[in-house]
Amino acid sequence: RVAALVRTGGNARYINIPYFSLVKVPNGLDTTAAACIVSTFMTAFQALDLARGPDAREKSTLEGKKILVTGGNGPVGRAVIQLARLMKADAVYATAYGRDHSDLGTMGAIALPFASEEWLPKVQGQMDAVIDGVCVDNFISSHAALNPQGRLICIGMTSLLYSKGSPMICGLPASALWASIKSKYFM
Repeated sequence: RVAALVRTGGNARYINIPYFSLVKVPNGLDTTAAACIVSTFMTAFQALDLARGPDAREKSTLEGKKILVTGGNGPVGRAVIQLARLMKADAVYATAYGRDHSDLGTMGAIALPFASEEWLPKVQGQMDAVIDGVCVDNFISSHAALNPQGRLICIGMTSLLYSKGSPMICGLPASALWASIKSKYFM
């Protein structure tokens, strides 16, 4: 049994994947759990790998780094928190609704309100990396939370993908395409 992280076609009954993109699923691990682990933890690991930066890739730690993850209450956000703590990040901040703050604190994160106008004043200019999967304001607040050498890692934009009223381009809201272009080339 094997699992893979694929960009598209992951829900297909049959899929053609290069052997080097597969990982063996250990005996005793449920198939559904394996799929969840691969999709959430691989995304989290890749984001944290980018957070370390190209000059620190040989290190397996995030020592000396402050990490912020937006939507810390979601599956990938929780995986980011767990892995960042294992990688010895100095501090892991996570935005979420108040009902999730206690749970995030138990995981070792510093819980922040979900609304960017509430959390940004507390961390502005301080973060070494922001992992944003929400894009609540086109990544503006996440970018503002970074210190001058900080890295913005955009892993999603759920707030835009489920918004109504934006014109569609190639099956995506125009606002999501613009946010993606802006973050890649201008931030």
